Amino acid sequence: MRELPFVEAEYRARSGRVRDEMGRRGVDVLFVMSPANICYLTGFESVWYPPRAPLGVVVSRSDDRLVFLDYERHETLVRR
Repeated sequence: MRELPFVEAEYRARSGRVRDEMGRRGVDVLFVMSPANICYLTGFESVWYPPRAPLGVVVSRSDDRLVFLDYERHETLVRR
């Protein structure tokens, strides 16, 4: 299993800064689909991002958890 480039606390801090900005702008839920921004928030990278699938990360201003949306068959990859 590949190591993440940053410790988990760094990713939590990043999503916290996103939530802070969401609050400043009055955004309750954000759906992040850009591969670069998905990587920024989670460390997840893929060699291929399906153009028609709703792959992304849901950020809720009221919840510290991120919800990752992807194909069910990629569940193992996302958990790592």
